[in-house]
Amino acid sequence: CGESKIINIDDIDFSENTAQPGSYHSADDIQHILYTSGSTGEPKGVYTSHRNQMHFLKRFTELIDISSDDIFAYYFSIGFSAHAMPTLGTLLNGGTLVMYNLKKNGFPGLDEFFNEEMITICLMIPSVLRHFRATLEPGFKIKKLRTLLIGGETLYFNDIKQTQPFLKRKTEIINIYASTELYLSCAYRITPDTYLKQNIIPIGQAMEGFEINIHNEDGKLCEKNQIGEMIIQSPYSALGYWKKPELTKIDFPDGEVRKFNSRDLAYMDEDGFLVHVGRKDSMVKIRGQRVDRGEVENTLLFSEDVQEVAAVMKQDPLGNKILVAYYVCSPGKNVELPEISNALNRRLPDFMIPKVILKLEKLPKNASGKTDYLSLPDPDWERGTGNEDIKHASNPIEKSLIELFEKHLEIYPIGVKDDILKAGHDSLKMFVAFDSIEKEFGIKLVLDDFMEEPTVESLAKIVTNLQNKQA
Repeated sequence: CGESKIINIDDIDFSENTAQPGSYHSADDIQHILYTSGSTGEPKGVYTSHRNQMHFLKRFTELIDISSDDIFAYYFSIGFSAHAMPTLGTLLNGGTLVMYNLKKNGFPGLDEFFNEEMITICLMIPSVLRHFRATLEPGFKIKKLRTLLIGGETLYFNDIKQTQPFLKRKTEIINIYASTELYLSCAYRITPDTYLKQNIIPIGQAMEGFEINIHNEDGKLCEKNQIGEMIIQSPYSALGYWKKPELTKIDFPDGEVRKFNSRDLAYMDEDGFLVHVGRKDSMVKIRGQRVDRGEVENTLLFSEDVQEVAAVMKQDPLGNKILVAYYVCSPGKNVELPEISNALNRRLPDFMIPKVILKLEKLPKNASGKTDYLSLPDPDWERGTGNEDIKHASNPIEKSLIELFEKHLEIYPIGVKDDILKAGHDSLKMFVAFDSIEKEFGIKLVLDDFMEEPTVESLAKIVTNLQNKQA
């Protein structure tokens, strides 16, 4: 054993000193460090006090009135910040915690697990709920479930509509707002009798010990229905980020009351409920227009045959920022790209429509089960958008026109049947592109002719006709 010392506990005389070691911790000392999911960036270590943890457990207990009669389903990583709800929240209230290895056993079989173990409470993030729901047979009911907690991602009307048939009528759905920095701070209760007025389900109102205000970019309070950042005041927020003092100063600014700049976007509706619409980093600018990726994702979920979606900003080979959308079909279903494109065209303004749409077998996930946006694949730029329906140049004139439009409109790629007016959006860049085309081909364009059918294919025919007349 070298320098190591072997201790045989059988040789220790425990009768000499049986006093319990003293406790030297206060309520405001660090209890643990837990990392954020890192789904949109680098994970941050959040350190939390004993006081914060205990008050969270009090809020959680009162929210669902958990007791020794309850059985809580547990199936996610211990590294997920929400693990304290089923573990500490259940066990400290005398309830039963039943484990299910979701990674090993998958979603098929989870339905039997719920009924065989007589689960009464469950926590799911919306994307996990959609996966689970897709495996259920029509007519199936989760017999004993009294409370379904949902959080971690934006929850939509269709999620509720498509889930309630599998629940008994008395089952209550609670949409919660929780984060690693705050734990549980908002909740919105839903029953079959709840009238849902909007597509995005509210997260409710601030819980005891929390004050939540919505601030605009100038730091002023927002009016009702005006989107801004959630600024949360509470003595029960986290203490800061581990070994990140500068970031701690930004997100947890000093003041008389502990404050947390959440970087989450929300608005207050007419009924006084908070509606969470996404993260600040989900708002991107495309050709000068502000685009909310969350709204694009919501639109992509137009059909029950679409199980999962994601939208993210990517950089094309020309250095332009473009919006790329991804979708996964429900098991046994097949939604083709034209159907997705048509749905987006009907529901979104032109500048919000993703330039590239990719169909995937599954979306990449992090340890918390959330979509890992940083791991979403790049389109096959050599092939084009990655979409099967893009039409490439069939002759030298079309090829030259595409190159000129891509250069001056700063959009890549452009197909011969794409609507150039919708793609260009910026009228000044459009005029520059037309001027370049006239110089390239030595012609004078009549824009009214192009406006009737604003595609590369149509313009190539116009250019050919003008060149033939000049010949």
